[in-house]
Amino acid sequence: MKRAVLLVGFGGPERAEDIRPFLANVLRGRPVPPHRVEEVARQYERIGGRSPYNALVGDLTAALKTRLLDKGDSRPLRVGMRNWEPDLRKAFRELNADGVTDVTAVALAAYRSIPSFHYYLKSTAEAHHAEGGPRLRWVRPWWNEERFVAAMTDRVREAAAGFSGPAKWVFTAHSIPVGWDRASGYAGQIRSVAERVADRLGQRDWTLVFQSRSGRPEDPWLEPDVAEFLRRPPAAGTKNVLIIPVGFLMDHVEVLFDLDVKAREAAEAAGWTFHRAKTVGTHPLFVDLLADLILNRDPAAPAAPGPRAGSTRRILVIGGGIAGLAAAHHARELAARRGESVDVRVLDAGQRPGGVIDTGRREGVLWEGGPDSFITEKPAALALARRLGMEGAVIGTNRRFQQSFVARGGRLHPTPEGFYLLAPTKLGPLFRTRLLSWPGKARAALEFFLPPRRGGGDETLASFVRRRFGREVLDQLAQPMVAGIYSADPEELSLRATFPRFLDMEARGGVIRSLLAARRRAAAVPAGTSGPRYGLFATFRDGVGSLVDRLAGVLGPDVYQGGRRVTRLDKTPTGWTATDQIGETHPADGVILACAAPLAGTLLRPWDARLGALLSEIPYGAVATVNVAVRRDRLRHPLNGFGFVVPANEKRVVTGCTFSSVKFEGRAPEDTALLRAFVGGPALAETDDRLLAAVRRDLGDFLGMEEAMWMELRRYPGAMPHYTLGHEERVAEIFRRVEGLPGVAVCGNGYRGIGLPDCIAGGEEAARRLYRSAGAVPEEVFA
Repeated sequence: MKRAVLLVGFGGPERAEDIRPFLANVLRGRPVPPHRVEEVARQYERIGGRSPYNALVGDLTAALKTRLLDKGDSRPLRVGMRNWEPDLRKAFRELNADGVTDVTAVALAAYRSIPSFHYYLKSTAEAHHAEGGPRLRWVRPWWNEERFVAAMTDRVREAAAGFSGPAKWVFTAHSIPVGWDRASGYAGQIRSVAERVADRLGQRDWTLVFQSRSGRPEDPWLEPDVAEFLRRPPAAGTKNVLIIPVGFLMDHVEVLFDLDVKAREAAEAAGWTFHRAKTVGTHPLFVDLLADLILNRDPAAPAAPGPRAGSTRRILVIGGGIAGLAAAHHARELAARRGESVDVRVLDAGQRPGGVIDTGRREGVLWEGGPDSFITEKPAALALARRLGMEGAVIGTNRRFQQSFVARGGRLHPTPEGFYLLAPTKLGPLFRTRLLSWPGKARAALEFFLPPRRGGGDETLASFVRRRFGREVLDQLAQPMVAGIYSADPEELSLRATFPRFLDMEARGGVIRSLLAARRRAAAVPAGTSGPRYGLFATFRDGVGSLVDRLAGVLGPDVYQGGRRVTRLDKTPTGWTATDQIGETHPADGVILACAAPLAGTLLRPWDARLGALLSEIPYGAVATVNVAVRRDRLRHPLNGFGFVVPANEKRVVTGCTFSSVKFEGRAPEDTALLRAFVGGPALAETDDRLLAAVRRDLGDFLGMEEAMWMELRRYPGAMPHYTLGHEERVAEIFRRVEGLPGVAVCGNGYRGIGLPDCIAGGEEAARRLYRSAGAVPEEVFA
């Protein structure tokens, strides 16, 4: 085996006469008006008639070669450019001539997006197909790596030391079409790095903008534009503006012209004093990171599949959500407990670890796109936090406002104190509420005298509530609360699979009777609460995403591999081999399918048709969240609770809303409220603009919101499993049939619970299953 490293870059013209041929390569025949081409050519002419990009890539190559030599690696480095010399086909011809058999490819793109990382992969694949030659392994984008963020922080610190006085920090990155951003999560990656840099340097006054957009004017691209932003005059007392090109690795026309010329002119015309931080370039921390990513990505040639005595066990996890990450982490723990070596890889169709866990920061506000908390009565999440050293980062809910509201007639009414999910634990508040008519209240109280249903068995949530408490309780209270948890219609959900304790309560003499008895024993709902049992909820001080970050950090840089959608799973004589969408194969001794159940069904159907069909029968629904930052003085509602739910009969787009800055302290500045609205059902078919407008309208009606500072929309298609009738029996058969496939386990939110603790527990159990198939494994949870 002979190895080499290939750096894949964009390329740039090195002489004035190269400019137009270079632009022709970039356009690749796309119809662009000649005047636009000439405009870009003149931009190059204004920065000296050449781009320093190729020379800067040469500097990075030299620094990286030196660092690899320091680490004992002497493999050659080659450079291949998408749009200029040395082009990628030439690079592969040279590699073939040198007899290279294995290449570790590094796309010079820190972030995963379609026009950068994806196009680098595509161009490289085309050149490789044309020239043939060595096996390719790609280093994944490194935007979330600690040393990259630290290097960027150093560059900003250096720039900030060059002037005195307060400053507005403006992080900037290349704009891309909004549709491409949705597909890749690009803007979220950029914002994450910006937040980490600003937090480390204690800077609160910062914003993220975009630049260098192209394409048709009618197509939506990421905004705001840096020049447009800088045309706004500075606020009193802040003249300095520090431009931070967080989206760029080195200086090229987008930095030297779009920022140093165009943005500077706009800033100075508006009264700003312009400063710019350097790009990361050849910062020693960044070079060291690249060297380690290369070394970690290119291990020794893969051994034959199947476990061997004294060898490294290979475990493949398909799906990079919290269940998959927990499975990978626990596999490592089990191997350490057994004194064994394990090689764990997580293949994920997404672009970042964590799946729907999506924590962001913006202008001093910490927001959650996905889950914002977890329930503490299920131990798996807290136990994992302890093992990761994060127990000190766990915080509870704000005890001052443990109540919720329900919408009716366009107004918010307090949820009856003691109402627990589907049923009341106190009769007094139930009789005083304005949410039910007197006949509705009387019908609910009648539950106290109703005998249990004969024959038992499962039924839908709606059927149970209607039968025990009447239609009004279902429509006004139970339906919106259930929708807030499962994003599903209670007419379809299985009671036994979602809230089995209510069936048990009925069997013991009635739901109200059981809840009242439990309250007397001080084992149920604390006084003064309504809706969910808020005292049982907790989160992490830096958001749920900090748990994902810690897991990813502990697992190491080469475990999670995003953009790897698995399309096929094949048996081998002693294990399994997964094939991803770009045709790369991944042999393993054991496979954990931590993906959505229908995808697991597709992959396992060739090996058990009945199992594949059962997995495919689990339906999934979509949900969207909209985080809204608003000045407190722009709201009429006092926000004296944790949020509200909206019954379906209100015919609103918003199905519920969390008062996030009230629920957990430290989520927003004192003068700012953070709201998180939920949207489901037919409204999800609307465009982003229409959806946001509808959310603004509903929040205006319910909360008196006049104007939002900003809104963050996150869509999660196919994210919420619906536990329909027969779910428990279906899942039991799924797990029995999985037992018949040695070296296979399944986990995720589609089986035995949708919360974070459920997913973590399921992932850890999947890891234990693989180890049980190879020998005894301690069953206790790691303390």
